[in-house]
Amino acid sequence: MITLYFFGSFLVDIVGDRAFFLVFLVGGIAGNLLYLAVGSSAPVIGASGAIFGIAGALLAGLKFGNLSVSAAERKAIVSSMIFFVMVNFALGSGVSI
Repeated sequence: MITLYFFGSFLVDIVGDRAFFLVFLVGGIAGNLLYLAVGSSAPVIGASGAIFGIAGALLAGLKFGNLSVSAAERKAIVSSMIFFVMVNFALGSGVSI
C-alpha cells in the first residue's frame, strides 16, 4: 500500500484525478485478465495489477512524455521502481525476504 501511496500521489499530481483513476482501473482489469490468460483458475484479490499499471504509466511518462521532473526526482522514481519490481519478483518466485 505504501507503493500505491507514493507512486499514486506523484501520478495524481502530474495527470490529475480522473486520468489516475483511469490508469488504476485499466491496470487492475488488465492485470487480472493477464492472470487469467496465463491459465490460473484461482481467484484474484488485491490491487497489484493496478499498482503495476501506475508504475508503468510513470515509467512511460518519464521515457516518452514531457513530465517536468528534476533529475533528482527522476533518479528517485527509477530507483524506487527497480526496488519495487525486484521485491515483487522475489515474492512472486517464492523467495522469502
